[in-house]
Amino acid sequence: MKQPELFCRNHYQQTYKCENCHPKGGDKIVAGKVPTSPIFPHSYFSSSVLAQIVTSKYLMAVPLNRQAIYFKHIGLPIDTKHMARAIIKLSEQLETVHNELTKILLKNPVIHMDETPFQVLEEKNRSKSYFWVMRTTEEFSNHQIVVFNYSSSRKQENISNLVGAYTGAIMCDGYNAYSSEMYPQITYGSCLVHIRRYFVEIVKSLKQGRGSYAVRAVELLNRIFKEEKKLEYQNAEEKALKRKLHLKKIC
Repeated sequence: MKQPELFCRNHYQQTYKCENCHPKGGDKIVAGKVPTSPIFPHSYFSSSVLAQIVTSKYLMAVPLNRQAIYFKHIGLPIDTKHMARAIIKLSEQLETVHNELTKILLKNPVIHMDETPFQVLEEKNRSKSYFWVMRTTEEFSNHQIVVFNYSSSRKQENISNLVGAYTGAIMCDGYNAYSSEMYPQITYGSCLVHIRRYFVEIVKSLKQGRGSYAVRAVELLNRIFKEEKKLEYQNAEEKALKRKLHLKKIC
């Protein structure tokens, strides 16, 4: 595995003046452009260094103090305070990107939404928190966007906080917080993959499942998924039409 390398790139800015342009003084000065860091100009934190710090901290769970020791070892003089401030400043900039992506996502007529539990701390007595995720559909979307939002709860209010006045359709699981009574302007679609899981769990619990409704449901959904993969279409309208023509026969 190749070890990371540090290098210093010096940019020299040349400045010129026209000595004959203004005989009485006030010569025009022309300076060349110098490339700067798009995030933190004139600092040790290049884009690659920031990416390394954030990845190590939040993906690999490496504390900043250990990272400081590592960076010192390879010759980069940054400490935990420097890194913490850089992460905060970076997150403020990324919040603007996050908000803009959310606006674009909510312009789509159909989106997916789900919530995933996780523990902020490793202690077992800590209550669960949640990542609420929204994404565009895999098909028929101009942009593939996935947006994550943190919440300490799974309360229904999270939905209205995230989607606002959205009036499209949300593909989701069977969680009762996705309620047409609470949000009548939204159309909710049930995910067949989630529905199939319940029948699969029933089949696993049966000693002799042959002939049961659960087994028949799993077999039917498997056939639906298999036949849908064979469909060829160019747009959402054509897909819906072919679903009615071909999949309705199976049901």
